[in-house]
Amino acid sequence: MIGNDIVDLAAAGKECNWQRHGYLKKVFTSREQAYISNYREPGSMVWLLWSMKESAYKIFVQENFRRLLAPLKFQCRLGTGSDLNFSGEVFFEKKSYKTSSRISAYKISTRAYSEISSKFLISNDFEFSERDYLFRNEEMSNNFIYDLSRRINKPAGEFSIKKDTLNIPYLFYRGNRFNSSISFSHHGRYGSYAAELF
Repeated sequence: MIGNDIVDLAAAGKECNWQRHGYLKKVFTSREQAYISNYREPGSMVWLLWSMKESAYKIFVQENFRRLLAPLKFQCRLGTGSDLNFSGEVFFEKKSYKTSSRISAYKISTRAYSEISSKFLISNDFEFSERDYLFRNEEMSNNFIYDLSRRINKPAGEFSIKKDTLNIPYLFYRGNRFNSSISFSHHGRYGSYAAELF
């Protein structure tokens, strides 16, 4: 399974004051708070850890078909990294999810995997061309379908995306559900998709 998340750093800075009293304790473990306080740009580390948790959470929802509001239960551990790329792992109860994150001056993007495999993976980040929020889901689905159809040489018109009541996206080909795990994310100016095809 695969999950993803993207954070528009400019939008995050406007929408959330992570420095307000008590916020970090509600969302991050003591280890994660140490990562934040020891990083040269604490705000970027906040959103990196958040995107790791959110990516793993999206896999959890796909696996368990239920939602859960418990960010402290998704515990991050950073692995190797540089200023631009981080690998890590998110633990939830007895499960672990490997993560891969990219940081730029404008956004943070993370992919989480329930297991690393040689299955066909597709992912991309992009800036929305449409500023109207109502059209963003359609633009994201269209970008994903076009990218997929180009990569596997099948007509884009034969694919569709449908979501269930938990908002989990499913890929259909010629009206039949395609064996896959898909994750969509959007925040601020940016969208992102990731898929694992079986």
